[in-house]
Amino acid sequence: MPFFEAWRLGRSAIVVGRAVPAATAMAALAFDVLPLPDAAPQTAMPATFLCVVFFWTIYRPDLLGPVLILILASLLDAIAGLPLGLSALAFLAVRTAAMPRERNFASTSFVIVWASFVLAAMAVLGLRWAIACLWFAHWFDLQPVAVELALTVASYPPIAYMLTKLRPLVAKVPHVSGS
Repeated sequence: MPFFEAWRLGRSAIVVGRAVPAATAMAALAFDVLPLPDAAPQTAMPATFLCVVFFWTIYRPDLLGPVLILILASLLDAIAGLPLGLSALAFLAVRTAAMPRERNFASTSFVIVWASFVLAAMAVLGLRWAIACLWFAHWFDLQPVAVELALTVASYPPIAYMLTKLRPLVAKVPHVSGS
């Protein structure tokens, strides 16, 4: 019986570990679409979903795959009233750009990872802004995008710190080759 209990406990740890990236991505998505508790509904907020996607792309891309990102980003678009696929395109482009460097990023200093995140955030928010301008045939003001970028860049360190505290749960999950 002790062997069975150890196997069962080990198996549940793997299930929990596999769920952590998806659960944190869903929580960030919920945070991104929640209404603000004040009278300023147009106030810019950080793109926490972007922070979570970038973090897991660097450290465990096999557990937050492109299909899940596509589904969650499309859900973000649907809730936010954006053209479906707008955010998915931007997030998947950044995931693709970060993937080849994933093993290098995972072992570099946080300053390098954060600088890379700044570039990724600029790309995602800029791409979303450009596609939205084309889709709606309207030149949107860049100031809200710049504020959202600043808030997102400032939010990455505390979000990465919180996710780093969850990494021991994920570390128990074996890597899947080819992801």
